[in-house]
Amino acid sequence: MPTIIQERRVGRMFTKDELEKFRSADISSCNMNDLTDVTKLMIDIDEPIINRAQKYLKDVKNPYMIRVEDVGVKINCGSGKNLSDCIINIVSSQS
Repeated sequence: MPTIIQERRVGRMFTKDELEKFRSADISSCNMNDLTDVTKLMIDIDEPIINRAQKYLKDVKNPYMIRVEDVGVKINCGSGKNLSDCIINIVSSQS
């Protein structure tokens, strides 16, 4: 079964190479202004999860690196989880 990241219906398809490039990027060497500030994202919690994930993926440039105001954040999904699981957790907790 394809993950949210791989499904074309979410509106943006990342290749494995793109995801690997995003995942391996070093947050200490990136320009903070290039990262998406997630505090400014508007995610409608009444929308289905797939729609929220679609909006999140559309709005962020690198799903592994985001910004929370002035702080850069590198997403590390941990053992047993993949990026799709992490994005579901992110968009499920938006209020």
